[in-house]
Amino acid sequence: MMNLRRLISGAGMRCMGLALLGAMLVGCKKDDEPTLSLGPGAIMLETAGESGTLRFTATNTIRISVINIPDGWEITADLGSMTLTAKAPADLDAAGVDRSGTATVIAYSAESSATAKLFVSVTRRAELDDSLANCMVVTTPETYYSFDAMTRGEAGGALDTYDVRVIWQTSEDLIRYGAFESGRYSFYIGSDDDGGITEGNALIGAYGAGDELLWSWHVWVVDADDVQEETYANGRTFMSLNLGALGNANGTTEQVLHSYGMFYQWGRRTPFAGPATYDAAKAEDAMLYNGYGVESSLEYVASTAETGTVAYAEAHPMTFVLGTEESAYDWCYSSRSDNLWGASKTEHDPCPKGWRVPTQEELSGLDIVDRSADAAMQYGWTLTDGTVQSFYPAAGFRTYLTGKVQNLYNPVSGVEVPMPWMGYYWSSGTEAAQAVALTFWYDASDPMQSGIHTASPYHRANGMQIRCVRE
Repeated sequence: MMNLRRLISGAGMRCMGLALLGAMLVGCKKDDEPTLSLGPGAIMLETAGESGTLRFTATNTIRISVINIPDGWEITADLGSMTLTAKAPADLDAAGVDRSGTATVIAYSAESSATAKLFVSVTRRAELDDSLANCMVVTTPETYYSFDAMTRGEAGGALDTYDVRVIWQTSEDLIRYGAFESGRYSFYIGSDDDGGITEGNALIGAYGAGDELLWSWHVWVVDADDVQEETYANGRTFMSLNLGALGNANGTTEQVLHSYGMFYQWGRRTPFAGPATYDAAKAEDAMLYNGYGVESSLEYVASTAETGTVAYAEAHPMTFVLGTEESAYDWCYSSRSDNLWGASKTEHDPCPKGWRVPTQEELSGLDIVDRSADAAMQYGWTLTDGTVQSFYPAAGFRTYLTGKVQNLYNPVSGVEVPMPWMGYYWSSGTEAAQAVALTFWYDASDPMQSGIHTASPYHRANGMQIRCVRE
């Protein structure tokens, strides 16, 4: 038995020794391997024949080359100055010439190599300064956008911005080739397979030198044809879709989900994404990604003296602050304010420039067009004020208790079915410790019993939709 133990022990020591030796060899090999980083990874040009440069960083590199160069382009790499230079085709309309494309940059050491992708494009440029607000609408594909990242939202005010990053986005590469330079943040929005804009939502943050979040901007990427205006009988002009929605159709479950838009706690300007599925049956959140394409998740914390403040909410835009009995089920714990949103636009208003959250009076004239319609597969109601008819999706709400999207049809019979038959839309109005919302529902057992309340009080920690109105 003793000999067997010694044999096992000796074998174990030899294995450990080999493992350590292997780790040392791997470590040495990794230290000698080249690294290559192209920063934003793109050279954006404005005209044919124009040249541009991009600095890169490389280690353990003795040679660098560029292959798979798009047709008509000239791309060179200089290891000494660590710069890439791209020259666009002189004639962009010539046959076999690429307006945009991706090249491969290779850094070589004595025994191995590292690669990175370089995107080059002659593209449109657009400045968003005239539409700078807490939410900026982007509608043109294949465009390099930029905005002043040293200024707060529409209310103005200087920022000591050190860096700008994507906090979250609804697809892995919605915001592409982001770069912060000379006080401006630039990013590229591409196109889908049909040439239309790649739609989605993103939150972009300005950070200080200590990596603290100073401000954030919601970028709403949507097809221009979907953002229409509708003038109601009261003379107020509303958007034709929800804030952050990617359309306002309900022909398919995907269209239903895209029509929901973003969810907002009353008085907060930063949005929360909706459910992963149109019926919110499992209360799962839609997937979010950071600027590197890594999956990110919302956080949920209870309102306390520390977490239930405007300052905390501003610094934690991915944190849904739950209402508690102590906070009167508001995300604000004790410093409640009725002026975070109002009849005049505030610095906390989440709508794009020229738009704001509607007042309860501006929503008061709406009613369901036809309760007898078969709405079981509509997932919302067409509402009217006697002049305009507009579809309002029934997206449910993020409940103040858990933060999860809830959309339960609960008729008198007590049967609970997770279907998108309940709609909740914030107004800027308040009532005591609560805020006022437009709400409607579909009664599957008796559609004629379906109803609408244009001014119902709800706890402010709930997350609901917004239909913006012109200022």
